Amino acid sequence: MKILRIGWSRRITSGAGAPQDEPLIERALGGIRGADPDTARGWARLALNLGAEPDRSRPAVRRYGRFRPILFSTAGLAALVALFVLVSSYRDARSVYSTGRAQQTTIRLSDSTLVTLNHTSMVTIDFSGDGRRMATLDGEAYFEVRRNGTPFVVHTRAGDVEVLGTAFNVKARGGTTDLDVLHGRVRFGSAGQGGNGSIVLNGDEKSRCIEGAAPAAPVRTSHRSTPGWMEGKIACDQRPLRDLCRELEDTYDISVSIGDASLGNLTVTGTIEARSAGQAVQALSLLIGRQYRADHDTFVIY
Repeated sequence: MKILRIGWSRRITSGAGAPQDEPLIERALGGIRGADPDTARGWARLALNLGAEPDRSRPAVRRYGRFRPILFSTAGLAALVALFVLVSSYRDARSVYSTGRAQQTTIRLSDSTLVTLNHTSMVTIDFSGDGRRMATLDGEAYFEVRRNGTPFVVHTRAGDVEVLGTAFNVKARGGTTDLDVLHGRVRFGSAGQGGNGSIVLNGDEKSRCIEGAAPAAPVRTSHRSTPGWMEGKIACDQRPLRDLCRELEDTYDISVSIGDASLGNLTVTGTIEARSAGQAVQALSLLIGRQYRADHDTFVIY
């Protein structure tokens, strides 16, 4: 099992890139450290294209003695067999990717699918099953699944998402899974129940599934190209203040506490759009009509 933890640098992890392209990709990525996820995903596609280009360099001519060609053929065959075993083992291996607080990363899988992980998330990729592509998610991730004729399944504690090729966002924290489909067609069902009680979502629709229950009926959403969190936005719809404070802590790696006990049951509706922790807490204080004080990375709302 391969476990990778990737930080805020938004590195792009590849399952099938060519080694000779790695220095070029790394130099290109070095110039965009701190860029937004759209840029990171764009460079992931560039890495894919670079990895798919054939090697057109002309091989050097070498002359061997009378018996060298036979030895070369045997060594070449052995190398090809070893390479085939290595690639097959890699493609069948289970890989785990994770992020911590204030971290996001974009991963390019061996089937060219792109996965962008939000903070404090973990995804396990396993393509070694019965032909289906499987991802197990704890946290939040945006998937751009490439169509190849086999299903791609995202398994969470509460529900399973099955697609052939589309773009969607899955948030699985605790016993609740939220599915947001940006375009394409997705089947959404309770975990472990197969097609029983499952529903179908189209682009610009969302649903929620609570562990042990069937998914809620689809609800229309506004059209957009990427999830809000990838653009520095946190959307709130009657969201408990304490839950939102925890979200800000994980997003910006800060401490946010409530200094007034009367705010314990307050809910928040609106959108927080910010690129820094200070801007985010300030936007929250404006939404609820309260003040806050700050001491470095510690914020208190009162």
